[in-house]
Amino acid sequence: MNGSKPQSAFRLFCGLAVLVVLAGLLVRQSPWILSPFADHRLDSVREGDRIRVRKVSGGVRLEVYSKQSFAPDKCHESLRVYLESLPVVKSASTESLVLAGANGNEETILTASILDLQEPLPPLDAKDPFQPPEMTIDESDFQRFGELSLSSHQALIDQVAASDGTVSAALLNSIKGETLQTVQDEVRRFRKLEIDECLANSDDDADSKAACRLFLDAYFDLTSGISTAMSVEAIEQLAKNALAVSDNPTVRLYAARHEFNLGHVQESQRQVTELLSIKSDAFAPTTRFVSRAIQLSAFRPPNGTALGSAHARAIDDFIVSSGEFQAVLKAHPEGLAFAWSVYHSVWPNLGDSGREKLLKSLFDDKDSDPWLCHSLACFWHYHEGWRIRGNAYISEVPKQDQMQFAARLNLAACHALSASGLQPRLSFPIVMLVEMARTGAVPIGGTRAWFLHGVRSTFDEIGFYEAYLLSLSPKWGGSHEQMMAFAGACAGCSRFETDVPAFAMECIEAIQKDIRQQDGQSARAENVWKRPEVMTLMQGFRTSLPVQSADPAVAGHVHRALERCLAIAVHSDSMPEARAIFDLLGDSVEYSWFSHYELPPGPDVRRQVYAESSPARELIAEFDALIAGQQGFARFIADPAAIRQKLEAIRSADDSPISQEYCESKAVLLNRWEQFAAGASVSLPFSNTDQSWNLFAGDGVLEEDAFRIPANPDRKQPVYAQLGTYFPVPFQLSVDLSLAASSDARNSAGILVADGEVPRNGKSPPGVFVYLSHPRHAVWWSASGGRSNLISELSLTSVNRLQISVYKDHFEVSVNGAVAGTIPRTSSAADAAILLGSPVFSLTSAESTFRNCSIQKITGTLP
Repeated sequence: MNGSKPQSAFRLFCGLAVLVVLAGLLVRQSPWILSPFADHRLDSVREGDRIRVRKVSGGVRLEVYSKQSFAPDKCHESLRVYLESLPVVKSASTESLVLAGANGNEETILTASILDLQEPLPPLDAKDPFQPPEMTIDESDFQRFGELSLSSHQALIDQVAASDGTVSAALLNSIKGETLQTVQDEVRRFRKLEIDECLANSDDDADSKAACRLFLDAYFDLTSGISTAMSVEAIEQLAKNALAVSDNPTVRLYAARHEFNLGHVQESQRQVTELLSIKSDAFAPTTRFVSRAIQLSAFRPPNGTALGSAHARAIDDFIVSSGEFQAVLKAHPEGLAFAWSVYHSVWPNLGDSGREKLLKSLFDDKDSDPWLCHSLACFWHYHEGWRIRGNAYISEVPKQDQMQFAARLNLAACHALSASGLQPRLSFPIVMLVEMARTGAVPIGGTRAWFLHGVRSTFDEIGFYEAYLLSLSPKWGGSHEQMMAFAGACAGCSRFETDVPAFAMECIEAIQKDIRQQDGQSARAENVWKRPEVMTLMQGFRTSLPVQSADPAVAGHVHRALERCLAIAVHSDSMPEARAIFDLLGDSVEYSWFSHYELPPGPDVRRQVYAESSPARELIAEFDALIAGQQGFARFIADPAAIRQKLEAIRSADDSPISQEYCESKAVLLNRWEQFAAGASVSLPFSNTDQSWNLFAGDGVLEEDAFRIPANPDRKQPVYAQLGTYFPVPFQLSVDLSLAASSDARNSAGILVADGEVPRNGKSPPGVFVYLSHPRHAVWWSASGGRSNLISELSLTSVNRLQISVYKDHFEVSVNGAVAGTIPRTSSAADAAILLGSPVFSLTSAESTFRNCSIQKITGTLP
């Protein structure tokens, strides 16, 4: 049955009944069918009753409108017309119904089991206007695609099962499937059509069009996943160049959207919404479709089905643009991968009711792409199944929920199989089949077989690898040994133009995560990376990487893999291995994985790695132990000459540049301690070259003379810099703090004095956080992440001198020379770590800047 052909109500619903009767599919396939009609569910049905036959998951539902309560002279005309359009019961028994069409002809006998009987709503004597019930997703689904059956895909299921094999490095190396680069190239060609259309309709001169094309080319490369060396800042400059010579609405819109990539989320959304409301007709259908999706990204998923008015309008606008976009997609099916990425991105922001509206609109539109409809229907049924089942272990899931789960996944699998037949190169449906095979709820074969089927089509679709890895976990009947074997297979893969070899690290990290969950306390959990077999695997992987490859695609993947190997080596205290990787990377290290493994800043680690793997490593270890924390300060003051002599011994033992750099950084520390002990004010510069401050979290920037926290209204994590030197209590810390004027009450930043070491596991550091706040000009404090306390309200200026004096039992706070108040100190720790920014709460939204930081020992009265 095809939704593109007109159907009468009777042919639509009773045609389903004929299929049920003739094929018996619902009896044999549906786990819903618990008993035949002998359970007397039809006892109340009488001749002359009207019946609505509805397609639901795994079966049918009958809505019975009883003749006894059907009084044509009492009900509203709209209800009477609706009822008379439905089939009428000609005869009824406990085993079957005989239905006649609304005109009394075309009998249909229902003898199959019925999923449900539902009493009519509203009451049949209602006198208000009656609105016929809307189609459900299942009914719209059936109207578009007809009955879905796994048996129609059995040949493919058998073919996939027959090509199963043990996953090994040799097997992966034998596969010649296409890579995602092919799909990305198609996406890029599709987006180029948008650029061409934009410029063809422009009145700009040739030079202006060239500037616009440069920006749009770069922006679409960035957002299409094309490898590009151009930074977001460089693309921003191209946008400014284009806007300086053109008022093209498409350029303006994507320039506004690029603000999102720079962290200006709210401003980006505001500009996009404003441009769409003013110049919607000026955009090509693809541009409008993407922009409506951008608008939807501003809305969080609602709880339940209730939507705000703005959210509902955004969904309606997106659905309209979706319909317009389908015509473009019909002419250019190479845009399907791009289309899927957009629909997939907005799915979480639609809410339940929005998803239903979108799916119905696509099912009802005969021009909407069938692969896209099948894929979204698969997504719908799959997540509906999991919503019913929940995330409990299968032994804890009620049988009825298990049956509904299986029915939903059967429908999802049928859609995925249909989609994979239409577009074998597009990976999402096969990823879903790998996921569904893992559950065992659908008879489509094993996870491994579908994984191999997928990678033979698109080799580096990481979704295949993630789904297969999950199936190997103990929760799904696998083991850590199986996961480790899969890691070995990936590490031995030689397809270095992809991220598949590096997926070995994801496998081991999944084992680590599983161990932490089992242990219950991550701090005590084993560090899997330290296992000898794991380090052997990682070293073998590192030595196999073609570091000197002339292929830019290979070089990019290899560099990212080496960066991660470096972070893992440091994380597992394998300093010789870390040094070997540093030597390979040279000056191109970006430290991109260091925060992931909760490591200190990269330059500090590099110095430490070279120091600990140098000929002077024993001397360095002894020296570091001597100068650790407050105890080291006491030793240095007691005998500074002896400490400096040990440092000179390190210089003499290893004359490598990195070891000398280590010595220079320690010499700076010793000089500061000497100044501090003498009672002088010690400058703590922010310059990167000085290496005084470390960026441990957030998006702060160390500049030549300042620590700047850029404006970011959507910041969701702390942002701070930590002083790399510990000073003993008592001391006074001073810093100039500028807070950008803002109406945002979260625009706050200040000083945190942490007691002892600062934790690196995401927890708030223990200590006291003192901060200034706009728009309410005030000084606040909080202890160890607790609630905020007001110290005093005062007039803040563009630059404010914030001072905090730290004693053994209390803090004293001054702002612009005036004492704001005192705070009790709950810890008497002699060590105190110093952090600037917003380390406890994500408070800073507008820009904040720290300058002129200094520290001085408290002896008597400070100036």
